[in-house]
Amino acid sequence: MSNSQVPPEQIAVERLSRGDMDGAALIIEQLLEENPQNADALCLKGRIFFHRRQTNQALEWMEPSLAINRD
Repeated sequence: MSNSQVPPEQIAVERLSRGDMDGAALIIEQLLEENPQNADALCLKGRIFFHRRQTNQALEWMEPSLAINRD
């Protein structure tokens, strides 16, 4: 599977798992520009803040993601 066929959310997760927070953040920001209600992107942005030990900001991004997924 070439990179063009891999969903951007998956690429962001892979970058997060490698510790490439900046690379993941770029992808996530693009996803959120396209769709501010993208639950996966909101959650991933929260994970970046969590990895940076900014738990309040992490919750601010993850909570809307949970609300969207509940609907």
